[in-house]
Amino acid sequence: MRVRLSGLPGERWILLLLSLTISTGLWFVVRDGSRQIVLPGPGGMALRTVPVIPRLVGVPGEGFTVRGVEVRPPYVTLAGPPAVLEEIDAVVTADVEIYGARADLLRTVELRLPPGVRAVGAVTVNVRLGPAATRWVVPGVKVALAGLAEGLQAEVRPPTVAVEVEGPPGAVEALRPEDLRAVASAAGLGPGTHRVRPRVDAAARTRVVALRPVEVVLTVRAAAP
Repeated sequence: MRVRLSGLPGERWILLLLSLTISTGLWFVVRDGSRQIVLPGPGGMALRTVPVIPRLVGVPGEGFTVRGVEVRPPYVTLAGPPAVLEEIDAVVTADVEIYGARADLLRTVELRLPPGVRAVGAVTVNVRLGPAATRWVVPGVKVALAGLAEGLQAEVRPPTVAVEVEGPPGAVEALRPEDLRAVASAAGLGPGTHRVRPRVDAAARTRVVALRPVEVVLTVRAAAP
């Protein structure tokens, strides 16, 4: 779509083009996940909408990590020469410093733009922080049986498992084998050899990542009279 404009200062023709875009219900052309609009204006100027990529610099304070980054708006409209805009698939923000941060950050940022290109509207970056997670292996967690039918007995091999957990360093590193509970279900199992994956209940502020071994062997037999 081409629009002829004359005698309008830069700010006014940008606003007018945006108004025309909204009022005429233009279709977005979607390419590689980005929305693009090119509207030739006076002097060969055009508009194009591209995604915004945040640039974080530094690391948070000790014990914290970045949990998420949100850019508002996720797309911006650029104004500039068509030949220059055609080469822009996305724009990067100015540096958002997170050195030593221990709480969420909200920053209004500028964009890194080529000469002759301007952005329409402001961009904010919201950086969400949270406690840093670490992984820790707790060996020797005893495997208990559940659901074994009356008149049967079972042997578990191996009798203990190693449990890999994830969570705040102070929480996982303080875990002992007795703080975790591994349960192998024998419900519905009759005499014979069975492979069962134990269920492990995580401790507070942690989550179970893996078991070693993943399965245990239950040897079920009739109980001695």
